[in-house]
Amino acid sequence: MRSYLEGAFSGSSIPSHEWVEQAGLILRIILEARGGYVVAWPSLRRCAHVGIHGYHRPTGHRFAGTLEERITKLRESIITTEILRNLCKDEPQHDIQTLADIPFWTAQDLRVVQRFF
Repeated sequence: MRSYLEGAFSGSSIPSHEWVEQAGLILRIILEARGGYVVAWPSLRRCAHVGIHGYHRPTGHRFAGTLEERITKLRESIITTEILRNLCKDEPQHDIQTLADIPFWTAQDLRVVQRFF
């Protein structure tokens, strides 16, 4: 990712070794557009963190089996966050939460609260 950022955003004010994931890529695109893009952030969360294993949680739970079996087990486990919390009880980051029911929205419901120039 760093080499891509260095090549695609060589003039960016954000160093290529910082913010190398999705949020950093999106921010670089917005900054490069100089106000040409508008981004909508929900005021209510529309997704939840369910990272139970990865570079930020190396001792977290790893589902076993084929890819299809692991996907099935993960889908079953997100029905209730209690299962995920139990899987991560040794690393309590308190970042696994359920989402509130949010009614469908329309474009008329959107408001501009911040622009990047």
